[in-house]
Amino acid sequence: PVPINQSLDKSLRGLLNRLSEANCAGISQQIIALFGNYPRGEVTDRLIHILQVHCETNGKSFRPLSLAYAGLIIQLVRSMGIDIGGKMIEIFAKRFEEMYKASQQDKIDICSNYLLLFSHLL
Repeated sequence: PVPINQSLDKSLRGLLNRLSEANCAGISQQIIALFGNYPRGEVTDRLIHILQVHCETNGKSFRPLSLAYAGLIIQLVRSMGIDIGGKMIEIFAKRFEEMYKASQQDKIDICSNYLLLFSHLL
């Protein structure tokens, strides 16, 4: 596995922890700036991983932020290209399918979070 760039990881986590509907545009601009400082693939992969963790570990507390996450993804697609959004959707859809097939009670919130995110992106 590729070692995690701690500086990038800390920056992304900090920005996503501050994300809200009110500051989505500003946070997305700061994340876009990170693409100029770090390799594109590395930023994309870390961002996807962190969003995935938020979706899967925050349970029902993810829901109020789902619109802000979708707004962030849309801003990134508009600014950085469709490949970023495509990769996110592909990974999130595969993860949703895995959780759905697991059919465990504790996976219901995770599936709901992914569905809510997808619905905001439509």
